Amino acid sequence: MKKIIKLLKSDSTFLLIIIHVITTLAFILFVFLKYDWIVEQFGSYMLFVVWVAPIGGFIVGFYYFVIDYLPWYFNKDNESEDDVNV
Repeated sequence: MKKIIKLLKSDSTFLLIIIHVITTLAFILFVFLKYDWIVEQFGSYMLFVVWVAPIGGFIVGFYYFVIDYLPWYFNKDNESEDDVNV
């Protein structure tokens, strides 16, 4: 357990993969259990996907922006560790 927590703290890529797996499994379970409710609320499963897919894409895109782009933007003037030893 300690190794998993250390791995999650060390690299955001593994955290992103774990978040994707958990949310995908939760979505599959939700659809499996609430299919009739989804069809009743949205009229069809396709309309549900049309509404949910852009929202999920926005959430994932925002996560990529915060984790990948912002640290690069704020540290672009700093020397990298590779340039120090040259």
